[in-house]
Amino acid sequence: MKRLLQGYIAGVCSAVGVCVLIYGLIGGFSKLERSYQKIRYGMVRTEVTQIMGSAGERSSEFRLAQPAGYEMEYAVASKVGAAYFVSWNESDTTYTVAFDSADRVIYKAKGST
Repeated sequence: MKRLLQGYIAGVCSAVGVCVLIYGLIGGFSKLERSYQKIRYGMVRTEVTQIMGSAGERSSEFRLAQPAGYEMEYAVASKVGAAYFVSWNESDTTYTVAFDSADRVIYKAKGST
């Protein structure tokens, strides 16, 4: 029974992953979402700005579109030791990247209303 359940979960996860990939390939994700997905830990701010297409809004506080439902993201952001955060907004979604004092990405999160 356990193996059957594991196989079912693996199949669903695989199918979902393929669906997400196809959705992104056919243009289902916004340009900003596709750009955000390219951000990697350790990138410098100038690289992130090039990827995101603008400088974004700098802040000393972590922000998403709303705190409700994103308690884990806020908790992690409070513990990573970020020097500052930069956010980009699109419709009802906020993309926020945390940078250290050397201007390198140490955390990223997104949230919508």
